Amino acid sequence: MNGSAGSKVTFTNNTTTHTTRNYANGGAIYLGGSTSESSISYAIFNGNDAGAEASDGYSSGGALRAYSVKKVDVSNCEFTANRGCNGNAFSYYFCTDECTFTDCNFHDNIGMSGANKDGNASRFYGGAGELYTSTVRFERCTFRDNKARSQSGAIHFNGTPTVYLTDCMFDGNITLSQTTANSTSVSYSGGGCFKFTDGMKMTLNRCVFKNNKANNRGAVFQLGANDVVFMNQVTFKENELTAGSGNIWGVNIHSGKSVICMNNVTSYNNSAPGAGTHHAFNTDGGWIITNSAPFDNIPNYRYIGDSFRGATWVSIHNGGGVGWGEVMNGGFGMVLDGSEACDRRLRMMLHWDVNNGISRRSWARNEGAMFAIRRAMEICPELKVTMPNLVDDEVLEGLF
Repeated sequence: MNGSAGSKVTFTNNTTTHTTRNYANGGAIYLGGSTSESSISYAIFNGNDAGAEASDGYSSGGALRAYSVKKVDVSNCEFTANRGCNGNAFSYYFCTDECTFTDCNFHDNIGMSGANKDGNASRFYGGAGELYTSTVRFERCTFRDNKARSQSGAIHFNGTPTVYLTDCMFDGNITLSQTTANSTSVSYSGGGCFKFTDGMKMTLNRCVFKNNKANNRGAVFQLGANDVVFMNQVTFKENELTAGSGNIWGVNIHSGKSVICMNNVTSYNNSAPGAGTHHAFNTDGGWIITNSAPFDNIPNYRYIGDSFRGATWVSIHNGGGVGWGEVMNGGFGMVLDGSEACDRRLRMMLHWDVNNGISRRSWARNEGAMFAIRRAMEICPELKVTMPNLVDDEVLEGLF
């Protein structure tokens, strides 16, 4: 459908089906035509189905499908309980100009619950949508309780798009592997909100990610290689990585060799109760971190470690010279009585407490801290601290 959709239109329980792959797309609206520009505003899409049960795993866009168009702008719309194999609410492929979503809500859009014809569950991704396009902007959008069976609980990205997210909320989106009809299961289900392909760029401003879940590879993001992510005033809280199979996965972000830039980023109460070792953020690429507190467990590690190394008392508290409630600190107190036992406790506790502080400053690329922690590891070979990778100035200049 070219042109524009009228205001306050409701699309409910529409279905498209086709037995051949790639044809069951756009349960309510299908947009096509290389020169078309469309706008949709004040519309409600509820319970539409892109032929998920009838297709062979390639149905896309339970409510809206745009294929090989110039641009589509969507505003003040609600997408609820739409279904498809991929992109349960929307699916955009090969849009040549910038597309926008403004003041839209996506909630309870759910990927196919049973197995498709060939029993392959690996294709079911993008709980709310999938994008294979050039540039897209989301402003003041909410993604809540969307589900995908394989990857990308909220949005799945293909190709190398440039994505901007501003003032958006992602709450309770889930990607969890399930068993298919032929008794095989998905080998992984990553990206509770997003899964990126290689070479993407994303900018996030004033966004919140909370209560999102994935089996592994990032309860919020699963990045590919050579992606670049800029984050400003972003909060990660209460996201959960439910498994891990003994590997090191990022609870919030799991990444290959990508660059992640953080400014005013906060992360707290995220968890990984499954097996294996987990980090709030995990990448083999580069970090640029300013004014951020992404490693939310460090104060806990510090004061708990102090407690059984000899501290007289320990505390976890706000403060620290930057304003009450703006930071979380771990602290200790110790009575020095001159005894040999006190000397032994003092050496154990200060080794732990001080090197914690040096480590986090080293991760921020403070030259003195990097020198100090290397020397500490030379003195005590049992101490193992990951050293940061420095980014060449020319690389930074090319990014900004």
